[in-house]
Amino acid sequence: NLPEQDPLQSIIDKACEMLLTTDKSVIDISFELGFNTVKTFNNNFSKLKNMSPTDFRKTVKHGS
Repeated sequence: NLPEQDPLQSIIDKACEMLLTTDKSVIDISFELGFNTVKTFNNNFSKLKNMSPTDFRKTVKHGS
């Protein structure tokens, strides 16, 4: 049996995908994924990825 994946981890993985493949705003992505506030989304994202969603998009998408 594979260990169950943390549901938050799979949501943040989905967020990463959306940040890279869409031009949706961080606000839109956070609400689409079920977060009540952008702050909650940013905090959870940063905890798992060690950077903000905006920085993730800039760094990964633009390779800077």
